[in-house]
Amino acid sequence: MSNELLHRRRIRLAFPVFLVLWAVIIAAPVTGQDRTVRPRVVLVLGTAPASDTGTAAVEAQDLLETTIEGHLRSSLRYDLVRMRTSDAPETFVEKIGRNEQLPSGVDAVVFARTAPRRDGSLRVELDLWREGRFLWSLESQLPLGRERFRVAVNLADSLESELAGSFPGFGRLSFRNTGVDHPYYVYADQVLIGANLRAIELPQGDWEIEVRRRDDGFEHVVGRRRVTLRDEDFQELTFRLDRDPPPVPGFLRLMDPTERWHALYDLRGAVMIPQAGFEDLEGTGRGVFATALFNDVFFRGHVFGFEVGYITLEAEDTLVGDMVLDLESTSLMASTGISVGPVAKVDYIVRVGGGIAFSRTESSSDFFDDSDEFVEIDYSPAFAGSMEFGFGFLRNSRLSLNISLHGIYENDEIYSFLGLALGLGGRF
Repeated sequence: MSNELLHRRRIRLAFPVFLVLWAVIIAAPVTGQDRTVRPRVVLVLGTAPASDTGTAAVEAQDLLETTIEGHLRSSLRYDLVRMRTSDAPETFVEKIGRNEQLPSGVDAVVFARTAPRRDGSLRVELDLWREGRFLWSLESQLPLGRERFRVAVNLADSLESELAGSFPGFGRLSFRNTGVDHPYYVYADQVLIGANLRAIELPQGDWEIEVRRRDDGFEHVVGRRRVTLRDEDFQELTFRLDRDPPPVPGFLRLMDPTERWHALYDLRGAVMIPQAGFEDLEGTGRGVFATALFNDVFFRGHVFGFEVGYITLEAEDTLVGDMVLDLESTSLMASTGISVGPVAKVDYIVRVGGGIAFSRTESSSDFFDDSDEFVEIDYSPAFAGSMEFGFGFLRNSRLSLNISLHGIYENDEIYSFLGLALGLGGRF
């Protein structure tokens, strides 16, 4: 962009495009605290038998419930939630639809209810609910004598077999530490699935598996593998834990790993001060920027994301009288950098980005009483660099202070703005 063309141009952002892009960004999924990678199954138990039914009946029901829960947990396949209610199964699943104090993201519900019979045994009712309907039901009886052990195991086997068959399939991962005995944590797609695991079963598909050790509250990745699991598959992940943890800078040890953020959204308003390429212009611009960043990408503390921005400037030429220049710009850029924190709920991010800017240029002049106007549309490479502090408040809210440099490269010249911004968003 030559100085002559600067007097004729107006850079304009298609603002509806900015809003659409921001809507797409905030719709991106985040890693929530309640997320699980294994199917979430609710085990719903009935109420305990009345005291007048006798000790044998109470012991038989406890045996059945313990056996069923043990089978489901020992399969290593499910994120199991145990509940007890007097509601009928139909009433309970209606409450799931209304989200009434039930676990979020329920994949299946299994019901195990008993009732005393006149012959001294217990009537057993087992039901499986999944994908909005009841898939399987079984009625049986549980004797109170020694035979109850065999019957309880058979009933638990039948229930677990029907539940597993309602999913596409599972593959098993085992973990082997060839180093010193030390606690470790296993993550699947950045979600914690257990500590000191010897084996786990996950739904078939592609998984990013990480093994981490924790020392003084700081986690180190000691093993990572991308695995593809098929039904009835078996794979082993081998790693080594050394006696001494890797060295960690002192300021990083101040960070609480439980407060690490995985996704950050920010909407900022900025004052834009013209810099290179605008020496003959007088005026201050405004900007609006929307950013989505994802943390710990490729390695710990590395951030990657996208930013859309809108800049507008109305200025006067200090050399040519009555020359008014309005500039507006939109840009879409990828952004990458390094993050530190949070430390005491404060995070720090340094990043750079590059992309493309859409521009429309216009100028007007009444020089020598001869009105003139010029319009031109163009696309140009865009770049940005920023330094930002974020201050957490409430649960996931975040206030940001940002200083940045935004520029456009055209005709072998750089035209840039210094931005001072205040933002509001969230980190998760």
